[in-house]
Amino acid sequence: MSALTKVVRSGVQRRWVQTTVITLATAAAVCAGLLGVGLLVASNAPFDHAFAVQHGAHLTVLADRSKTTPAQLTASGDAAGVTETAGPFPVAQVMVRPPAPPGAIGTPLHGPVFTVVGRGAPGDGVDAITVTEGTWATGPGEIVIAAGTGWRFPLHSTLTVGEGQGAPTATVVGVARSVSDTADAWMAPAALAALKPRTTGYQMLYRLTGADSAAQVTAARDAVTEALPAGAVTGSRSWLTVKQEATGRTAVFVPFLLGFGGLSLVLSVLIVGTIIAGAVGSTLRRMASSCRPASRPRRSSARTSPRR
Repeated sequence: MSALTKVVRSGVQRRWVQTTVITLATAAAVCAGLLGVGLLVASNAPFDHAFAVQHGAHLTVLADRSKTTPAQLTASGDAAGVTETAGPFPVAQVMVRPPAPPGAIGTPLHGPVFTVVGRGAPGDGVDAITVTEGTWATGPGEIVIAAGTGWRFPLHSTLTVGEGQGAPTATVVGVARSVSDTADAWMAPAALAALKPRTTGYQMLYRLTGADSAAQVTAARDAVTEALPAGAVTGSRSWLTVKQEATGRTAVFVPFLLGFGGLSLVLSVLIVGTIIAGAVGSTLRRMASSCRPASRPRRSSARTSPRR
């Protein structure tokens, strides 16, 4: 063991409280950094896995039913960059009013506006929907609510689907999840048509050969738009947008954790260096003072008197 190591060790032992505090601070900084990196990786992994398992749609297109036909929408699957399609499914914007709370009279006048898609079965192709609770809606007056809408409707509760007095009702028979976020609720196509909603259209789901970048998805959307009559496409959504929304909540904390971890490490290094420098300096001063030669006693200037 070198002399410098002995000096450092003895200085640290005398300052065990500071050493413990710095060790804990450094450990917290390292944990914060590792947690930030782990969250960055983990925020993407679950979505990518679910998207692959449920065969999610890379591109969702809404079409005006007055400007195109189901046959034309089906034929758009031959557009450049498209490998697989699902649909067309009837889609409508419908106000869903929850049941009246206990003790209240009548049905609430307002509620959330849901994108309701008419789909006969969850399917196993593009955007295979997973039923997490209950069953799928197959009959009239049945509705399946999408998980993650922010509204929690218990199973078998009765919802008023539509506006005004005398609007039809639907019973919640299930809760399902779409990794592509293609709808807020699903009904059987005939049940959706019976609602006679104001805004209706068609929904088409596409799988693409390349969808790793926004440019690739945009190119495929342009190809689909060109394959349909002019003005038929009223809206579209990329799977990259859905992924960003799904992982964005977790990714918000990552920069703060990484920044906190990096700042803590820098401060820990500075404090450790200061403590070591102080310990070495104080020990060197003691060594220098101990090695300094002792001063000789002064000789008396007075002459001794001669012995008589």
